[in-house]
Amino acid sequence: MDRFSSFILEHENDDPSKLILSKDRWPDIDVPLAASTIEGRARMKGKVEPWWEIPSLVYPTSLCTQQCSSLSTAMVKASIVKELGIRSIADLTGGLGVDLWAFSKVAKAVLYNDADPSLCDAARRNFPILGMDVTIKNEMVVPGAISSIMDGMHPDAIFLDPARRGFSGKKVFLLEQCSPDITSLQDELLLQSPFFIAKLSPMADISMVASRLRGLFQVHVIGSGRECKELVCVSRRGYEGDFSIFVHEDEAMMEIPLHQNNEEVAFPGMKEGDVLFEPGKALSKAAATPGIPGSEGVSRVAPSTNLYIVTDPSKAAALSPFGRMMKIERILPYSGKNAKMLGMEYPDAAVSARNVPFTSERLREISSCSGNGPERIYAFTGASRQKMLLAAKPLSDQVS
Repeated sequence: MDRFSSFILEHENDDPSKLILSKDRWPDIDVPLAASTIEGRARMKGKVEPWWEIPSLVYPTSLCTQQCSSLSTAMVKASIVKELGIRSIADLTGGLGVDLWAFSKVAKAVLYNDADPSLCDAARRNFPILGMDVTIKNEMVVPGAISSIMDGMHPDAIFLDPARRGFSGKKVFLLEQCSPDITSLQDELLLQSPFFIAKLSPMADISMVASRLRGLFQVHVIGSGRECKELVCVSRRGYEGDFSIFVHEDEAMMEIPLHQNNEEVAFPGMKEGDVLFEPGKALSKAAATPGIPGSEGVSRVAPSTNLYIVTDPSKAAALSPFGRMMKIERILPYSGKNAKMLGMEYPDAAVSARNVPFTSERLREISSCSGNGPERIYAFTGASRQKMLLAAKPLSDQVS
């Protein structure tokens, strides 16, 4: 083990800022780099465990470990690359390189580029340790520069992860506001490679993306822990058909029909004991239109309410990775009295107001629920336009 790696392990529980103040004690160590690496390793321990296990890797900035992909989302993107049959890939906005490392498990990673010299220096050190033989470049990704950056390489795919903050530091969501602006680069990208893949904000609107990207072939909504983490878009040279939408939740994947029936059809009735499904944020984003894939046996509780009754057990098994599967305990007309009563019956329940003229916070105040338990209380406008209350418990908590 080299001196730097030994220093990292010796001081991994120390305050990085105090190490920097005492840097003269270790003239043979780049203490600022060591401090940022110690801070980064603490973050990578729960985020990208295989990297944390290698103390000789360096992390030159705090931001690079904050913004890098987690292991789970990086491996989902690698599975997309594998499924598309991509055999070689270049990353033009490489960052820390976690995505390119994941791609290298299923394809040949041929090129890394980043505009930040410190990240390029880190890649030159880290990649050989990780077993990666990759060309490393330090160039700005701007219109007219793609051919120069690629320098004669024509991989099967080019990957980009545009920065989603403007010059003021404020988050941006339109593609043309991100850096680089992939809308101005897409023709050049598709000249160099048959695919380009863009990792976008989970807040990006799929319709907006579809209107701006030519050759859009696939849209992947990546979730984890019922949170929407990333939107990954694949464009294909010469493609002119409809794009496919997929939602990923950890190990599970589902294709979402692009053209769903927009007619709102309310469930004709529900009762205590029925199975209730609350989609997670990734599925809700992917299935923005009213239907749930394979909607036979799955029906909305009411128009414009993103809650479903599941009557087909096979559909319940298929949907369960993508949200909460609950058993309905109580159904009541909405009133303050009934909300208080349910709050007494389920004092630790989380609450959610759906399609009603008050907030979840207001429902929490009325019911006095702590929100720390597994039960959930929903307020929503029913099919007859009557406001309703519904209490449910996780299906796994029920005694069969």
